[in-house]
Amino acid sequence: MIKSTSKSDHDADLAHAGISGAVASVATGLLLGRLRPASVMTIALAAFLVGTILIATASPDQIYWGQTFFATMVISWGMV
Repeated sequence: MIKSTSKSDHDADLAHAGISGAVASVATGLLLGRLRPASVMTIALAAFLVGTILIATASPDQIYWGQTFFATMVISWGMV
C-alpha cells in the first residue's frame, strides 16, 4: 500500500467504480449487438492499458482526483 488511508476512506474512494461498471456492462450489451466480439474485447484491453498506465504514473503524494479516480473508472470498463 503506497498511500496510507483508512479502510473506510478507501471504500469511499472506490464507490464510483460500481456505477461505472454498471454503465459499462449496459454499454457492452449494446455494443455486442453492433460490433464483433473481438472489437469489444479490444476496447476492453485498451481500457485496461490506459487505466494501468494512469495508476503506474501516479505519484504517491498526488491527490486522489488527479489520476486514481479516472484510472478506476477506466479500468472498470476493461472488466466488462
